[in-house]
Amino acid sequence: MFRIFGKSRSEALNDHRMGRYLRYAIGEILLVVVGILIALQIDNWNDDREEAATLDSYLHSIARNLQSDIEELEELREKRQENLLTRTRVQTLLRKSTPYDVNDVFFFNRSIYFARQTLHFIPDTSGYEALKNSGVLDRLQGQDIERLLSDYYNVVGNTQHLESEFNELIKPFGIQFDLSTLKNVEDFAFGDPVALSPERFQELQPYYREVIRGSSAVMLFNAQYSSYLILQEYENAIALGRAFVQMVGAGRSNFGSQENILPGYAGDARKIGKAELVVNGAISFDTYGFWFTSSNDNGQEFKPDSIRRTDDALHILYPGGEPDPLHESWAAIWFSVMEPDPGRPSRDFSMYDTLQLELKGELGGESILVNMKDKDDPDDGTQANVELVLTDQWQTYEIELARFENADLSVLSVVTGFLFLDQFEPVSFQIRNARFIKQADR
Repeated sequence: MFRIFGKSRSEALNDHRMGRYLRYAIGEILLVVVGILIALQIDNWNDDREEAATLDSYLHSIARNLQSDIEELEELREKRQENLLTRTRVQTLLRKSTPYDVNDVFFFNRSIYFARQTLHFIPDTSGYEALKNSGVLDRLQGQDIERLLSDYYNVVGNTQHLESEFNELIKPFGIQFDLSTLKNVEDFAFGDPVALSPERFQELQPYYREVIRGSSAVMLFNAQYSSYLILQEYENAIALGRAFVQMVGAGRSNFGSQENILPGYAGDARKIGKAELVVNGAISFDTYGFWFTSSNDNGQEFKPDSIRRTDDALHILYPGGEPDPLHESWAAIWFSVMEPDPGRPSRDFSMYDTLQLELKGELGGESILVNMKDKDDPDDGTQANVELVLTDQWQTYEIELARFENADLSVLSVVTGFLFLDQFEPVSFQIRNARFIKQADR
């Protein structure tokens, strides 16, 4: 082609036709420019493709880091949930008026050991740091995946801050507990009480009572309450991390218009009632507390083994009350909203219409009364109760929330309670799952 332009240019010059020459000259220039532009475009396209491949490699590396983080967070969540359940179980020892037995001492010693442990979340940030230093991070700007990543590491930072504060909070109580046990007793009095003679074990009852009810132990267990804030951040980090891993796996960088990666995360989640109360026997301690009491001196008949989690179920044993000719015998076990509220903390459950409970009786035929209370309901027994009769097989029970006619669902405080009235025989049952649902969304 250049030879054709060259011949035409020569003819134009020989014939002294300057206009024709200029046209052919411009054509040559345009052809060169177009060639250069095409070459640059190809080069840019190659660079863009290489940067996209590099970015994708970094994102997959971060996704692997986050998957590892999620597994660590789930393990930490399990430990903190167990400590909070233990906090509830330890209350039975604080209320006990009869002598402690060997199992009580074993349980307390084990509980102290785990309550004093300082737990730390250590995220794997290698992929994220490499991405920040790569020069391709700007390619994510304005996309959902960028916000997701930023939110995740913001939550991680807040999680580590809360953990540090909590660990500093419990550290003095652990030291004080060490000092409080320096008595003239056997070193194994708590660690191995079965090694003591029965007579010696009874002699040490005042010592056991002093330590178990001592201020250091009480403050150490009460401090566990504040760890629910850490659990909330664990839940946020897990939800964000899973969303990121799924997005990278799907090769996407933006969410669909109807997707919601973390309900309530962008707004004020504390106002909205969390659907899950119990999942495979684990209480959602990031949102709910678990409590018990009774007419028998504030629940004195309960023991540490009255409330425990084994396998995938929460086991509850009410040992039965003592007949009283003058007063009604009763006991209550309940889940309530756990928030730093000087009054009675509550959340809005008006978006749900059904309470779904997966329950199993120990023998079958157990009768339990289910109830709810809003933040203004009095504790005088006037709440609406719904009776359930259990079988010895797992059954799913669905109760319409409208049946709890006294409870204002928009400010629910006791989100689910179990009541026992004039029940003088033991009642044992298990909870596998408990959650709120909306029938129209099923």
